[in-house]
Amino acid sequence: MKTFHFTTSFLRLLIACLLMCAASQNANSLDEEPPDWFKETPSDSEYYYGVGTSRESMTDAEADARAALILGIAATVNTEVKNYLRGRGTGANEQVDNTFESQSRSTATQEALPNLEILKRQSGRINYALARLSREKFRQHIETRRKEVRGIVKHADKQVAASDVVPALQRYTEALTLAKPLRFVSRETSENPDEVSLAREIEKKLTDIQTEIEVEMLSGNGQHGMYGEPLADALVVQVSYNGESLAKFPLKATYLWGTGRLRNNTEEVADNFIRIYTDAKGKGSCRVDAIRAISERNHIRIAVDANVIQLPDTKRVDFHYTSVFPSEHKTGVPRISQNGDYGEPTFHEGQEIALGIRVPNPCYIHLFSLLPDGNFDYHQSVPIEQTYESSGFRVQFTKSGWHFQLDKVSVTGERGIGLETLLVLTTPTEWKPSGKALTAKHLIEQLDARVGKANWRAGTVSSRVVPKKH
Repeated sequence: MKTFHFTTSFLRLLIACLLMCAASQNANSLDEEPPDWFKETPSDSEYYYGVGTSRESMTDAEADARAALILGIAATVNTEVKNYLRGRGTGANEQVDNTFESQSRSTATQEALPNLEILKRQSGRINYALARLSREKFRQHIETRRKEVRGIVKHADKQVAASDVVPALQRYTEALTLAKPLRFVSRETSENPDEVSLAREIEKKLTDIQTEIEVEMLSGNGQHGMYGEPLADALVVQVSYNGESLAKFPLKATYLWGTGRLRNNTEEVADNFIRIYTDAKGKGSCRVDAIRAISERNHIRIAVDANVIQLPDTKRVDFHYTSVFPSEHKTGVPRISQNGDYGEPTFHEGQEIALGIRVPNPCYIHLFSLLPDGNFDYHQSVPIEQTYESSGFRVQFTKSGWHFQLDKVSVTGERGIGLETLLVLTTPTEWKPSGKALTAKHLIEQLDARVGKANWRAGTVSSRVVPKKH
């Protein structure tokens, strides 16, 4: 066999040739022209078109073309849906709004659209594809959907006539969810004004029913409870239609101020909000199974569950209750102010405020904050037994007792944007908790064992925390 020997000069010549070939191929690739139908998307009265491109594969280019066609049809739909939802005001339910928007998109999905085809392809370094869809087929598809909606409405009308109001409302809501995107594509597919107003027709039916629905408070408002404990009485409402009780009516109880664990009338448990269905007498109820906020005005709203039935949020009742730490009912509790306010003021996250604590006798003050998980986070202990001051704080004695004042305390927002609570404990002797984060139960057990049940006191101050100013 003949042996080849490569000299340095030969290798250089070979590398140069390879580089020239590669450059030539790159130049050809760069000169590759996109098809005319990609540069200017076709347009005519019979079809919708969409073009797509991909460096990866023709399959991706075809998918891109389908998506472009779909978005072309849906662009007006989505814009008008968003404008419509924006016009509904602050009472709109976010999940329902998202449902309407996703429904408008689904009107133009690949699976839902008949006869969507890939008309042309061009392969190369860059792949191109052209998709098209018959306008007539699309119109027929929308017409089929309209008939489906009208069938649902017809069934709901019969249920109303039979006084079966709750299922009728659910069907009207289902029909409205389907009809809203149809209204926005109607300008493309129908010249019949009756069809264009299909969603408006359903909205009127819902309005006619809603005016006769009443959600009334029966009992449970204005209670007082201890932190960590259940509220004594259930929160009860009555739902009626034309004066008649509505059974199986969907409601939702939601904390608007404060936090807690809720239990509904079927014994389901959830944090901060829970679904409720009325019983045979039209009564719906839930219980606060565990109070997890210390506040002068915890706020729970029971309203129509807009994820099931679309009715305005005026169909609601608001419950309030007061919650305190277990020793706050005793005399001699520390009194706390923030920026001179003894109520529940509103502050911005990161804002620096003044904090004042007043106690009747010499003692030790122990500061805790209430964390999102319901535990108390220990900060520090301060002896209040003589008048003195240091950088940023001072202890003074007056006729009303001893005052501990901090000039600057940062509003941390550790509980997030919402309720922030400071717990102040007083003990006659020096004491520090075992562990940094403690449940209310463990904290009380330690105080009772090491200080004595009759010797410690607790006070709290809560404030609303909102996002910082920009």
